[in-house]
Amino acid sequence: MSSESVESTVSYPRGPCASRVDFKSNMRETVFAETLRLRDIEWPRRFEGNAMNDMEYVPVRSTAPDLGSGWRSILRDITVECLAWQPCGLKLWEMRHLRRLILGLLFRLERSKTVVVAAGPAGQRFRMRLSWQAHMSYVLGFYEPELIRTLKQYLKRGDTCIDVGGHVGYLSLIMARLVGPQGRVVSFEPVPQTCKALEENIQLNGLNNIGHECAAVGNSEGTLELVCTKGQELSWTASSVGYSVPGEQMRISVPVVTLDHYLQRRALRPNLIKIDVEGAELSVLRGARRTLQEIRPVVLVEIHDLGEKHKAEALALLEEFGYTVTSLGTRDRELLCLAVPTHKN
Repeated sequence: MSSESVESTVSYPRGPCASRVDFKSNMRETVFAETLRLRDIEWPRRFEGNAMNDMEYVPVRSTAPDLGSGWRSILRDITVECLAWQPCGLKLWEMRHLRRLILGLLFRLERSKTVVVAAGPAGQRFRMRLSWQAHMSYVLGFYEPELIRTLKQYLKRGDTCIDVGGHVGYLSLIMARLVGPQGRVVSFEPVPQTCKALEENIQLNGLNNIGHECAAVGNSEGTLELVCTKGQELSWTASSVGYSVPGEQMRISVPVVTLDHYLQRRALRPNLIKIDVEGAELSVLRGARRTLQEIRPVVLVEIHDLGEKHKAEALALLEEFGYTVTSLGTRDRELLCLAVPTHKN
């Protein structure tokens, strides 16, 4: 879930601590404003896109002297860590009210499209190669806060979990930290370029308890076509059903496996499965029938808006398998659901 869905529930703090928060917020604005003034940075013309994930920064030429990439990297990292270590609610408030100011500074400090930088929630920071402008919610650590709270609730040391739709590994890395060296994470990412970044991010953090598979997951094995945005780096939106793929589209052929066959071949018994597959969640669930009925893992699934029939079928399938389904919230048109087995075998 992006910050957009959570932001609406976050209001400016009031009560006995309000004056202290006001002081900190005003001080932070003053520091940013003074930094920008000294650097002679003009405001960006616009931010394009409705969500943080697809936001594009259009820069404005600056007459300020270049401080050099080394100094910019140092200032970038200091600024990022100061922002990232704040409480999540405060970060969401800042991104709602001070987004233009904060992103203007951060995008000026770092001009590269992809970078290796610290990311993750406060207290769980790790190194990642990512898209600087597209993945700012990773960098500042406010991506999917409700989902991460749920992972912390249901995962324990030594558990096995499956990340279907691993992308560049943000949630996989968090899972790996939660289950510890004796646990196991398997992350599926079908887009080759993105899977390469996932592999690099695992190596950057020296984690030996994550395996990655450059494959899609469905209800039968073979190959399938994914629809992607042409030229998009580290694509968010590759989809077998063409769900929410913006701009000029392209198709790639990728291998596909079922969870039932994959887990059986490797003798894995997952405690938790996370599914975020841009509209193909029904196919993933159907290919995991035996796993859900016999192993009974907790399931975190994002149900995409392909109509009420699609949503009803996904929920009915989970209930048929003996799960109690709870909504954790919505992001734009997607519904994040927690499915807990009503009984264990």
